[in-house]
Amino acid sequence: MKRTALITAALVIAGSTTGCQDSRVTNLERRLTGLEQQVTGLEQRLIRLEQSTQKLESELKKSADEESNRSAKLPGCLSDANAAYEENVMKNGTKDRNGTYYVPPQLLDELRRQKQAKIEECKLLYSK
Repeated sequence: MKRTALITAALVIAGSTTGCQDSRVTNLERRLTGLEQQVTGLEQRLIRLEQSTQKLESELKKSADEESNRSAKLPGCLSDANAAYEENVMKNGTKDRNGTYYVPPQLLDELRRQKQAKIEECKLLYSK
């Protein structure tokens, strides 16, 4: 019996020093390495996507700020067009007793065209 126990112990010791020769373990280790590489690649891709997202959000905010600034200038531009028209009417017309101005029809048409052209320019520059 002692002899059998010694042989068994020797086989156990010999088996433990040579390592596991099961091919399933090797295959699992290869799959694990492949999965780890995929995870690393996905993490790098996620970092690039987050950076792209931040860049796009920054550009969107900048664009929105520019649009807001442009839109804020529209009322002032329209007001300037109206003020220029009224000033031209006063300069080129004659004042009545009731406070209105008379401008010859041809000149008034020209002043209206100038005003409309200025309004269209404002819309082109400052509208959405």
